[in-house]
Amino acid sequence: MAVDAAAVSSPRATAAAVAAAAAAAGATQVVSSPRRLSGGSFPHHRRWPPAAVAPSYRACLVVVWVLGFALVFLWQSTSVGHVRLYTRPPMPLPKRPAASMGQWVASPPVYDLREFGAVGDGRTVNTAAFEAAVAAIAERGGGRLTVPAGRWLTAPFNLTSRMTLFLASGAEILGVQCWCIYRKRDVWRCFKHLVENVHIWDSRRGVRIKTAPGRGAYVSNIVYRNITLHKVRVGIVIKTDYNEHPDEGFDPKAVPIIGNISYTSIHGQGVRVPVRIQGSAEIPVTNVTFHDMSVGIVDKKFHVFQCAFVQGQVIGSVFPMPCKNLDLYNEQRELVKQSTLQNISDIDYSF
Repeated sequence: MAVDAAAVSSPRATAAAVAAAAAAAGATQVVSSPRRLSGGSFPHHRRWPPAAVAPSYRACLVVVWVLGFALVFLWQSTSVGHVRLYTRPPMPLPKRPAASMGQWVASPPVYDLREFGAVGDGRTVNTAAFEAAVAAIAERGGGRLTVPAGRWLTAPFNLTSRMTLFLASGAEILGVQCWCIYRKRDVWRCFKHLVENVHIWDSRRGVRIKTAPGRGAYVSNIVYRNITLHKVRVGIVIKTDYNEHPDEGFDPKAVPIIGNISYTSIHGQGVRVPVRIQGSAEIPVTNVTFHDMSVGIVDKKFHVFQCAFVQGQVIGSVFPMPCKNLDLYNEQRELVKQSTLQNISDIDYSF
């Protein structure tokens, strides 16, 4: 058997091919044909026992296996430049969390709302306690705020990142009903109503509040500011016997409550009656304030400030002369003269 040396490119493959050729040559000698005798006849063919023939077949199988391995080795070497076995690439190891690799991870802090001074009685406003708890959790980078059983009254507040708000069994967070507790401004007070920067001219009445028994409700916390009156018959009016009802089905015992009304920076000309406040024993007008008022009147002979069942104060300079039902204060809010005639009636309806 001949081996083509040109077909083998690597030393390892050449050595394997030479070994295979030597084994094949030995096998050929073992199974060579018998010699012819001198008489031209052949001797009886000698039957080789199986034990003698079997090694030759094994040698052939070895040669075939070696040649096949050499060819595969040669093909692998010339295709990619290095030996490459057909195996899957190694799978990357999954990333494990820090805790599974032996690193200690701290548990998030847990706070109780009561630690910050909160009271769950349904009446105490706990906005500051909620805000302090959220700030503590934000400083720690996250955590849990436990709200225990109770009724926790609060205005709106903001949460933070990585925070758990946990309400225990029986816990209830209540929102405040008075809007002025949240985002109140200097101008507004709780349910205060403002009328300002108004110019009224050629009118029978200027600014007026009118009510009567049977209407009920509250008329309070009203601010009039920077009002100008020009050629007005009655400038400021509070009337408590405006007896107009749609039918007879009203409750005469439902009387309104009138109070906490202020008039500031009231000016004008050509006004016949600057102020007319008509309270009654049933519906008195309380805590009325006049400050910085100067209104030119038509006729100084008449009672230009008319009051009945009213209590309040005049601060600083007010013209014309206010009625005797009101206390007098200077600009420093110091009492100058206290009224002793709050329930007198000085109303003239001829105007």
